[in-house]
Amino acid sequence: REREKAITKMLKEDKSRIQKEVRFLLLGAGQSGKSTLAKQMKLIHLGGFSGEERDSFLEIVWANIRASVRALLLAANLESLTLSPASQEVVKKGWYRQDQGPITPKIAEDIKILWADETIQKVFREELSTAVESTEYFFSHLDRISASDYSPSIEDVLRARVKTTGVGEIQFQIADTIFRMVDVGGQRSERRKWIHCFENITAVIFFIAINEYNMRLEEDSTVNRLSEALALFEEIVNSEWFKESAFIVFLNKNDLFKKKIETVDMKCLFPNYKGGCNYDKAIKYLTSKVNGIVKEPRDNFYIHPTVATDTKNVELVFGTVRKALLTSMVNDTGLPTM
Repeated sequence: REREKAITKMLKEDKSRIQKEVRFLLLGAGQSGKSTLAKQMKLIHLGGFSGEERDSFLEIVWANIRASVRALLLAANLESLTLSPASQEVVKKGWYRQDQGPITPKIAEDIKILWADETIQKVFREELSTAVESTEYFFSHLDRISASDYSPSIEDVLRARVKTTGVGEIQFQIADTIFRMVDVGGQRSERRKWIHCFENITAVIFFIAINEYNMRLEEDSTVNRLSEALALFEEIVNSEWFKESAFIVFLNKNDLFKKKIETVDMKCLFPNYKGGCNYDKAIKYLTSKVNGIVKEPRDNFYIHPTVATDTKNVELVFGTVRKALLTSMVNDTGLPTM
């Protein structure tokens, strides 16, 4: 009898432990914002980044800036566009060909010359290059970044782009519930590694970078990035693996989308879209597009426009998702609402 009691108690404790652990799987195509959300969770729920941790992003910021310069110059060259004489002098120096190395005050001045060039602006505005989205942000902070005592700010850390390879996990606690977020690589070559992450997933957070409706994949320039994201979403949301999981779709990079829809019509990807440059109509269209992909009706299915680099926005949206999710789980598992 005593042994039975002990086993029952152990099983109850085990069940309670499992019930008070919520596992999120972050999925989406490359550069859709998954890793940025993981950084935000660290910032909001784990006391942020220490000075040492921020400094570990120093070389990443430098490498991002160098990569942006290379991407812009390559695109200008491929488009057979002519640079200004001042820009041509910068190009002769060739420092940008190196992936690594500090952004010195001299290099910062060179970048400012390139950035002031109408040709480079055209390449950037028309998204003819694969320059990272943080290009404009980092280029506007060159004086600070090129200073000898530069230490990356929180904003720099959030905007620094590191390609996720393999699987990362972040864990934090709110009240008596432990949240685990599993972040996996979004590039095509990384997706085969996802399969190991599918057990005991409470909810999938799927990222769609909605500003990419007129952009092409880095890995395959014949494929539209938003089309690829929606095809991947279709595969994941209708998969047997996630029948029991809640599903949250983040229509991410909403700030960039809002800006772009004013000048670039979504008709370029969706010929039957009739909302023109109206942001509300465009979001409504994309929301219905996402809903239409889901084959089986789901109880726990949420769609939110998001800006993963905006801490307040992430805090608000994640709080809403968390409450909705935990409330819906109360009847099944006895999880507390928060």
